[in-house]
Amino acid sequence: MARFPVLGLCALLLSSLLLPTAEAKRKQAVTSEVEPTRAVASLTDPDPHRRRAALHALATQAEPQAAEAIATHSRDETHPVVRRAARDALRRVPLSTTQWLDLLAHSPSPQARAAAADVLGHQPDAKVLTAIGEAVADNDAAVRREVYEALARSGDRTLIPILIRAAAKEVDATARATAERGAEYLAAGPPSPSEADAALANLENASEAARASAARALALRQDWRATKTLIRWIQGTDPQRRALAIRAVGDLGDPTAVPVLIAQLPEVGRTQSAVFASLANIGDESAAETFSSFFTAEHSETRRLAVRGLGRLHLPDLAERLKLVAADPAITVRNELLLALESVPAHEKQGLLLQALEDAIAPHRAAAIRQLSSGEAEVVGPAITKRLDDRDTLVRISAAETLAQLGYTASLAPLQKRARKTKDEDERAYYLTAIARLEKR
Repeated sequence: MARFPVLGLCALLLSSLLLPTAEAKRKQAVTSEVEPTRAVASLTDPDPHRRRAALHALATQAEPQAAEAIATHSRDETHPVVRRAARDALRRVPLSTTQWLDLLAHSPSPQARAAAADVLGHQPDAKVLTAIGEAVADNDAAVRREVYEALARSGDRTLIPILIRAAAKEVDATARATAERGAEYLAAGPPSPSEADAALANLENASEAARASAARALALRQDWRATKTLIRWIQGTDPQRRALAIRAVGDLGDPTAVPVLIAQLPEVGRTQSAVFASLANIGDESAAETFSSFFTAEHSETRRLAVRGLGRLHLPDLAERLKLVAADPAITVRNELLLALESVPAHEKQGLLLQALEDAIAPHRAAAIRQLSSGEAEVVGPAITKRLDDRDTLVRISAAETLAQLGYTASLAPLQKRARKTKDEDERAYYLTAIARLEKR
């Protein structure tokens, strides 16, 4: 999973702002209704919100059966939001190393075995690496891909021959490429397992500097063996340790830390912004409602960070969730919304972008126009054509270029009119170029 740089820490003042939207309240109510004992039965509920809530409930259970139930469900789930929830919930189940090893070796579900390989790959001790090495013979390509990534992540150069042999035998092209990249990575000399073990020991060092260095080293290699210690620091009272641990656990990417991070959000200022950043870095969809609940916060910087955090989760329903801030009064929040929409498929964000064409800020209108270049010409073309008469030069030029990209020939006459009216030769050149491109179609 892709990681993101930690957001800048900025002082925030927060009063009574935990005011979820009506939709968020409904979803939270649904979540609270699903007790773990009923969660498996709720996986067949026709309401996708209830199925998602059931997955969240199962993800709190330290039982292999919970992981198996989630894995089985993820295979057949068709709703994209619930399917994403299943993927993340499976890796969030708080099993012991022994339980994950048993799943890797014996689970009938390839989804469960793949999740086990992923989780175990973040806990690279000798016993774990031996078990992962044996799983290169798994009959499922997705499991083998996770196995190859786990072996590479260990930093153990003695595993290079295993990855080379696996690549030579691999029939799946994607898995073969993963094994080859893993061998190349290990050959480049990443930190060794012994260095990771030393860093793990140094987390308990008396020196604050040594602890900080160890936490950074373990975070960089995403060694989840550090999670328990970091969580203990987060829940402690030492402000320096707490700040260090909040940042480090985000870089680790361990989804089991998400509930602990969310519990810190009533705090204000640096702690709150650091928690937002770490939740975004972990990227687990279970933080979605938490981010959304801050869309009504009093302070615009809080709302901006919440939009950024939600955007970095890359959820299938991101555009739908962002509708809540489409008319936010703060320029910075609306700008963050446009940045978040860049990763959303064109057909899902068209409505929000068309709304942004009316934004009071010219760069926002121009940014929305550029994103609409991947939209449906007949749907977005008329609105973009109107922007040829925008009061801002950048917006007019963006409209001309986007209309040419869309191939919207109905805009030829308005473009020709704009070219005739424009006195600036440099600006007119953009319209003439767009006209020439459209006339060739």
